[in-house]
Order: sequence, then structure tokens, then C-alpha cells
Amino acid sequence: MDEASASTLPTLELFPRIPRPGHITVAESHSELHELPSTVENPATGRGFYPEIVRYIAVDGNQLTSRLPFKIPSIRMSNNKASLLVVKNQGVPKAVWDAWWENGLRGVHSCLLDVENSENVGANAKMLIKALAGITAMCLQLSDAPSKLLVSVFPHMEWRSENVNEEFSHVRGWQQSWIRAIAWHSTASYLALALNDDTIRISVVGSDVVPMLRCQQQKNISCAAWRPFVLSELAVGCEDCVIIWHLTSSVSMKPGKDKTIVLKAFGHGPVNSVEYSSTGSYLLSSSAKDSSIYVWDTVQWDKAPLRRIGSGGIPLALWSPKSNRILAASPDKTFWVWENKEYWQSKRWVTPKDMIEAASWDPSGSVLLFATSGFIYGIFFELSPIDRFVAQTDSIVKPVYNIEECHVLDHDGNLSYKVGGKVRQMDWDKSGHRLAIMFDDSEMVAVFRVHHQSRGEFLAPLGFIKGHSDEYPLTIAFQKEFSEGANLTIAWSSGRIQYFPMIFALPTSKRNILHEDHYRTQNVVHGRPSSYTAAGFTSPRLSMSGLEPSASSISEMFRQQEEPTSPSRLYSVP
Repeated sequence: MDEASASTLPTLELFPRIPRPGHITVAESHSELHELPSTVENPATGRGFYPEIVRYIAVDGNQLTSRLPFKIPSIRMSNNKASLLVVKNQGVPKAVWDAWWENGLRGVHSCLLDVENSENVGANAKMLIKALAGITAMCLQLSDAPSKLLVSVFPHMEWRSENVNEEFSHVRGWQQSWIRAIAWHSTASYLALALNDDTIRISVVGSDVVPMLRCQQQKNISCAAWRPFVLSELAVGCEDCVIIWHLTSSVSMKPGKDKTIVLKAFGHGPVNSVEYSSTGSYLLSSSAKDSSIYVWDTVQWDKAPLRRIGSGGIPLALWSPKSNRILAASPDKTFWVWENKEYWQSKRWVTPKDMIEAASWDPSGSVLLFATSGFIYGIFFELSPIDRFVAQTDSIVKPVYNIEECHVLDHDGNLSYKVGGKVRQMDWDKSGHRLAIMFDDSEMVAVFRVHHQSRGEFLAPLGFIKGHSDEYPLTIAFQKEFSEGANLTIAWSSGRIQYFPMIFALPTSKRNILHEDHYRTQNVVHGRPSSYTAAGFTSPRLSMSGLEPSASSISEMFRQQEEPTSPSRLYSVP
């Protein structure tokens, strides 16, 4: 983005000032965020603004997590697997066979090297074994060449799963955090909390019972999602699989008879995103180390891939509320928007500088907001015929807010707090009128008003949510079933879960969010199929009503291109 375009965008410095020291933000009422002294008894409930909030259980992460270490090591665990085996004299063919079954070709190569160095093998046998070891070494080099090339471009491909989750999880400081994921049910007041001891706790509004879910395969949890319209099914993304929990419908939420289903795909882990379609008929899963997104049929649990070659993994995948589009973000500047038009096809985009840090769909599925390089951008779909004629495309992109790092003063003007920068989590409430953003290095949560019909900015500042002086936000999520406005759930580093009610009147009718100011020439990015090569990619030539944009225009920073779908069988999602 050029400096002229960036200077016209609103910044975080326009937000209301942060509460003074000793005060915390507790609720929104009359389009203002209200604060109370932190010395007030249980002030974070916001019950003075929304009395029903007292029915929400006061979760303390320090009491939920296990008193034992994060992971309980197995009594059979050993740093040296061979120490658990009784070594017996056996022939070379049997040793090679066992090595193949245990570690594949790499195990065979290691076994041949051990036999070659053994003193019990004759000279002729050693020559044969040496030749076989050379052949296996060449095969290993050939098999490792593609992965080494991929690692040179995407270094995270050789990271451990813990490091991958630390980099791409929606939770700030995932490895040291007491919480790993939170998820609200879409039609019930159920909140799933994934903890760092590999357990899931279910908090039910109005009940003091907090059941626990644990199984052997549930390791390094990074995400979770409830199935819509089904009260008793929860999907959990783990180190190398997706676990489907079937629970009872009672308040106790105990595991049912056939309590778990384990979904696995080769190379699909750690699982960084899981999400059900709006009807609950399909489940989406993606991994930062796998270039394929898998769509699982929730009846037979068959899977079908949505694949793009060379993406270096998909750490972020989001299904639109209508289930007709899927955002797939890669660890670099590239991302795709898959769209279901009789069959799934993708459109490729390139950001100006860095990868997508966080994203969220609006409730209608017609707008996708995402954060990258200190700015929030919006992709606007489903244009009217007049808008399509003006923009010469079926979707447009524009920057909507500048969230670059800056310092904001408190109410007294004595202290300044750092806000902005890299975004860790972004969530849009179900009504479509509030957007919350959590930064990777800030003590505050920024809340925006979404102006659906405004002829000015699409996002307007509402305020910052501030916690106690010794805590910072770890992750956020809006409650999906809330009729009084919006309810933001914040997990703080102190172990506190805060329910932040935002009370506002909902409009009685839906309005079109696109206006002429949304596609001004200097702000709009769009594409029209044509081929030329730039930075190693074949991209469409950008234009606006047939006119080429200037070199300083933001249009040069984004490119989109329709791509054919992979030949594998794909589900047609209604």
C-alpha cells in the first residue's frame, strides 16, 4: 500500500482512551465501554449491565488444570527404544525385515550399516551388504529431495508440532498458556475449553458441573468446534488427528457409549483448523504442514481433499456461514478462496507483504475481513449487477483499517499502552455489528463497530477491553447464541475467563453493506482474467473500467486468479 492510501485510513489512535490504572473494562452499554475498579467484588461479570450473566460459571483455569505436570509420561516411555527389547541372535534377512516393518526404508539402511560394521559377517557378505546400503542411501536421498526443497521455502515443515502450534495457533503463547482453544456451540450455551493437560472441559451456562473429556489420542490440542444443530458432537484438532466426541444430551455432558471417532489422513498434522459447515453435514480440517484441506462427510466420515500444490500447508481455513466459500491461507503471502459453483474451484490471491494473520467472515458470508502487515482488508463478494459493471469483477478488495503498532494514553493521560501490530485472533459476532481483535503483543482487546450502511468507514472504533494489571488476553471468541447483542469471551493469562456483554439494539432488517465509497479507484483491488508473469506467478492483469492502475496503486499489491479444482472427487456442499 502506498503512503497516500495508508494516510487516509483511520488508526487505533482514534480509539477512546484506555481505563486508568486499577480499573478494568466490564461491559458495553449505549455504544460505550464501561469500567469499574478492579477492587470491586467480582467486577468482571458485568452483571450491572446484563443481570443474566450471573448464570455463567466463573471459570478459573488454575483450578481446572491438572496438579500434575502438563503431560503424564507413559511408564513404558524410553529415550532409547532398543533398551526395551531383548536382543537375540538372528539372521540378516530377519533383521532387515524387522527394520523395514519398524522404520521403513530408513530403518533398513540403518540396519545394513550396523550389519556392515559387524565382525560376524564374512568379506563377500560385507561387499553385498555395502552395495545394498549404498542403494538404500541413494533411494533415501531421492525421497528426501522434495521435502528438503519444500523445507528450504517453508522452514516450518520440519518443526515439531508444538512449535507449529505456537506459531499458527489462535492462542497467544500456546506452549506456555493454560488454555489451548475455546469454542461456543452455535445453538446452545455450551463452551468447550481445551486445556494444556490435553483435556477438554465443558462449561454449561446455568450449571456448576464442568465435565472433562480425555482420551489417549488427544494430544497437543490446537482447535475445537461444535457441530451445529447437534448438541452432543464436538470436533477436536490434535497433533496427528481429529477426534469426534459424542456426548450425552444431559447437563452433565458425559461421553456417550461410542464416545470417540478418530479421523486421520497421511501427513495431516498437527491439525490447526477444524470447522463444521453451517448445516453440520461436513467437517473441515487443515494443517500448517499439509497442503490439502480435507472435507469430511459427517455420516460415513469419508474424506475428500481440496488441494493446491506448493502451498506449504494451510494453517488457517474458514468456512463461510453459507458454506459456499472456504478461505485457505498459506504460511506465505498466498491465500485461496474456494467457491462451490456446481463443483469446488479456487481463486488465488497474493497479499502485499506477509501471510494472513487472522480472518473472519461476516454472518451473511458476503464479506471476509483479514489482517496482514498492520492493516485490516476486506473482500466483498456478491456484488449487485451495477457494482459488477463498475468494478468489472465479481469481488473487490479494499483496506478498511490501519492497525499498525502505536501507543494510546489512558484516561488521565499519564500512561501509554502499546496496541496494534501482529494480530493473533479476530472474531465477528453473530449479529454482524461487533468485531473483536486480539494482538500478539498487547494487553488490550480492540472492539470495532461495523457500519453496514455508513458512507464513511466500514469499521469504527468502539474501545479497548483492559484486564487486571498483571494479565493479558490469550484468546477470544464471541458466544454464538446471544440475543441481547453480543457476548465476548476472553481467556486471560491469569487463568480468568471473562464474559463481556455488549448490549445494543439489533436492526429489524438487513441492509446492503456495499456503497460507492467501497470501490473508489485508489482503494479497490480486483482482477480480471488475463495472463502475465510477476514474481514467479501467473496472475491476472488488474484494471478498473479498462484503465490500468498506476504503479503506486494498491491494485498492484493484490492479484487474483481462477484455478481449476483438483481432479479428485469433491463434495458438493449445500
